[in-house]
Amino acid sequence: MGAPTLSGTYELQALWVNIAVGFVTLLAAGVPLVLFLVERRDRKAAQDALDAELRRQREAERRRAEEELLAGVRRIAVWPQLEARPVRSERVTMFDLAVHVTNHSDNPVFELVVNTPIGTMLTEMPWQIIKPGEEKVATASGPDVGSSIERPRCWVEFTDVSGRRWARYTDGDVVRLDGDQLASSITAEG
Repeated sequence: MGAPTLSGTYELQALWVNIAVGFVTLLAAGVPLVLFLVERRDRKAAQDALDAELRRQREAERRRAEEELLAGVRRIAVWPQLEARPVRSERVTMFDLAVHVTNHSDNPVFELVVNTPIGTMLTEMPWQIIKPGEEKVATASGPDVGSSIERPRCWVEFTDVSGRRWARYTDGDVVRLDGDQLASSITAEG
């Protein structure tokens, strides 16, 4: 074996240079891929955080709207006024019951029906509308109207401006009615 030739040394160096250039080229091609994957992961995390924040904001807005709606429903005032009226000729005490309904909310309410423990009160027909600030009175008379010592628990059923049906009771309870559900067939929620 003889001594290495000068051209063999250059060939070996050229081979190492080619290997180093190939490695750097692969590294240069891999770095953008790694950066792309890291950026994609960060973008996805940021998008997930944004989506979660938007969901939280929508839920907060929905709760606020529900609270405003319920606050408006609670501004519909209902109270009974019971008066005894003795009838001397029949030795019977007749009672006059007046149920007052006032709309203290900012919106009108529709299709109102006044109810008492003795049944639906005659109001000529369901009141079609009570405007903000307006009061209406339904009356009933008879010996069985005031048969209880306590004031009767009366309620009014109505539809709000968003089309939801409600029952508002004289004791402050509010119930949201679904479909054809009657307030008399359910328990009031506070």
